[in-house]
Amino acid sequence: MSVQFIISFDCEGKWGMLDREASIFDQRLSRKNLISCYRLIFDILKENQIKGVFAFVGAFTSKREYAIKWLEHLYRSSSAHRDWLRPVFEDKCKDHFMDQFMPELIEMTKSNNHQHEFTTHGFTHLPWDKMDDVSCKLELESILDWTKVNGLNCSTIIFPRNIVNHLNLLKDAGFLGYRRPPNLLFGNRKLNRSYSLFREFIPFFAHSDMARKSSGLIEIPGDFFLNWRSGLRRLVPSSITLNRLSWALRHAKKHNGIVHLWFHPHNLITGNNQVQLFRRAIEKIVKMRDKGQLEIITQHQLSVEKG
Repeated sequence: MSVQFIISFDCEGKWGMLDREASIFDQRLSRKNLISCYRLIFDILKENQIKGVFAFVGAFTSKREYAIKWLEHLYRSSSAHRDWLRPVFEDKCKDHFMDQFMPELIEMTKSNNHQHEFTTHGFTHLPWDKMDDVSCKLELESILDWTKVNGLNCSTIIFPRNIVNHLNLLKDAGFLGYRRPPNLLFGNRKLNRSYSLFREFIPFFAHSDMARKSSGLIEIPGDFFLNWRSGLRRLVPSSITLNRLSWALRHAKKHNGIVHLWFHPHNLITGNNQVQLFRRAIEKIVKMRDKGQLEIITQHQLSVEKG
């Protein structure tokens, strides 16, 4: 049986860290470093003829004037957005966002492989459980305008922070599917973080999964996060992470499953030997693909196939 494999990237820069002040001031996440890291990803994918799913935060990939216009509108119109976007407009933080508008990432993605999928990671990266329906409709309005301005057709979403919500509004807006969060055991976020770290050390915990329908949308498996080798996660040897990937791929081959590997591009900047880990993971995928044992697909392809 052929394994179906998806690789996706949560592309957010500092926009994903608006509630984490230390990250806002992190000088490693400069415009120069972020552009270099995206170039590296595109080079690796192109070299290995792999198509990926790029989930962009709209503000991150917009011209500054366009983004500020939308951000000001959202800030004025929604208390949820006002709380989330406050650092962007505060004197002590706002200068650290002046280099976080990178519209060239859209053109870089288009020029590197016409088969890459564009999808949304929100316009502001505001977690969707923080929004009521009114705020969510405003967020969706900004997302759809961003797709129109950039000539994109986004049919799937990767939720900010992997927090799934407002599926009815997504369906009404024409979306087909979304990446399902990793399978976790607890309702408590701290316990889930501890469990997530624990299972990184146990290769046979890794497995494939199947797509299924939820509220009229396709739930796309998203359980394989490529370990970010930072903080306590640096303790996880790369060899174990790669063994986990091998376990997941074997499980998929046996059960006709899907393996969906994902991470944040900026992890390549802040993780210890993260680029090497990424390259070695890609080598495993290419080896199986070249043997005819694995098919690389996108979220859109899977959503259409299962819809």
